[in-house]
Amino acid sequence: MVLKLEVQSVTVPHKPRNCCNYHYSWNNRGISLEKLQKYEEALKCYEKAISIKHRFKLAINNRNNLLKQLGRLN
Repeated sequence: MVLKLEVQSVTVPHKPRNCCNYHYSWNNRGISLEKLQKYEEALKCYEKAISIKHRFKLAINNRNNLLKQLGRLN
């Protein structure tokens, strides 16, 4: 029996423009960067999403989970 593994490539979306409707795009970019283990860049994207929409729970949770994973949040 031969098992085949498929490798999925992860692409990072282009930087979204600074517009009030792009908080989801910044969050998605953060997720992609996190998957590529570019944690500092991912944190910046989550922060950008939160700065656009201050109570954006999805980005707040993603940021806090990453900070906890990195040992920076108790």
